[in-house]
Amino acid sequence: MNSTIAWPKWLGPILIPLALAACGGGGGGGGSDTKSTIDPADSDSVAEALAVKFGGQDAERQETGEPPSSDPSNPDNPVLKDLTESETVEPGDSKSVSFSTEEQSPLAFLYAKVTGSSRGFFRADVSQTQSLTKASFADLVFDIPGRLGAGEFCVRLSVEDTQGRVSEPKTVCFVSQPPENAPQAVLARLQGQWFRCMDGEGEQLTFEGDQVTSQSAQFQNADCSGSQSQNVFTEVLDFEIGKPLTTSGGLSANRVNAVIIESDDSNAVGDRIFDIVRVEQSRLAFGGAETGAPAESRPDTLRLDMAYVRLPPEDNTGGDTTPREDQTWQFRISGTVNGESFEQQAFEVTGLSVPFEEPTEEQVVLTDDFTAAFSQACDEFEGTQDVREIRYAFNGDGSVGSVVDFFLDILIDGTCTRDGESSDVFIDAQLSYQWERTQ
Repeated sequence: MNSTIAWPKWLGPILIPLALAACGGGGGGGGSDTKSTIDPADSDSVAEALAVKFGGQDAERQETGEPPSSDPSNPDNPVLKDLTESETVEPGDSKSVSFSTEEQSPLAFLYAKVTGSSRGFFRADVSQTQSLTKASFADLVFDIPGRLGAGEFCVRLSVEDTQGRVSEPKTVCFVSQPPENAPQAVLARLQGQWFRCMDGEGEQLTFEGDQVTSQSAQFQNADCSGSQSQNVFTEVLDFEIGKPLTTSGGLSANRVNAVIIESDDSNAVGDRIFDIVRVEQSRLAFGGAETGAPAESRPDTLRLDMAYVRLPPEDNTGGDTTPREDQTWQFRISGTVNGESFEQQAFEVTGLSVPFEEPTEEQVVLTDDFTAAFSQACDEFEGTQDVREIRYAFNGDGSVGSVVDFFLDILIDGTCTRDGESSDVFIDAQLSYQWERTQ
């Protein structure tokens, strides 16, 4: 018997458009390890890794000292102006910075100093490139370190003319935004505490820099509630995040190499792990590599069924009374449709669209009522749907940091009519929905 398919309001606007137009993930690119990631707040490390060019020539690095200072009482000092205050960059960029000057005499030198650094400064010989009065320069280039992490650093610029008069310094700041799958960006998202429960055994991972501590214990109940065993197994590992890749399921991930440096099992110290990792805002998944297995056996798929969830910060007050319509949650969906993997970019929703209780199958397999959800794809649909599996988990107390995970395995088979033309529709979908409260 044919029936019209309707969907719960919190699934409808998203499931159908994606199911009929889902596509696979992109390919992986290059990368670097995170052992030497540069913190933009570490001005000395930034200064050592930064390169400056003017007029196509490398600026000379002065290892110590400061650029010459300006005499504010001299009205004939050159003036540096029209300098952008902030520039957004990616690690590895060559960023051009334009400015203009006003001066009484030809310019001789340009100076660049990473603010807060004790590692000297850069000096470019302007006379060998441009020495025009009232010049407009657009060939000052900063080679941003490829190992730079997320954050901001600033550079103070000044110019000196042939009479030894120096301009007042001006500052340009660079906001580093590594790509989402860049090793340094993945490392930054890892920081903090994560937890998973597998049949009553709970494991907590605590990431601090490029080191992780794993603590496992048995709990009284299968959902890791109740009392906890006093026997806690602890290991400490050094790790590095490597180049990005695309898994066999079409999801983006990164290579990760680790070595056990401390363990309650002394025989395990020194063992290596060659795995893959995917870090989302509130979910962490590995490929499940065996400890001690060779690098050639590194997994090419993620164990999403064994994922960790991020624990809220320790200063989270928890359990607030903010109305749901005023709560902000980040929503994402990923999965496979007819064997094709997809992942939708996360976006914000209010707490009104979050399922705070586990949906029943009746709420997914609904009535013959037609809803607006399907109208985005069909004017009319006749067919059947079979919900083969539903999984639901609410991690947290509803406060900031709480995560709701919902998994749906569904089969749809029927006829879609649009603009008077009918076509067969077959959808075999495994969909993972996730909501995370951000404020």
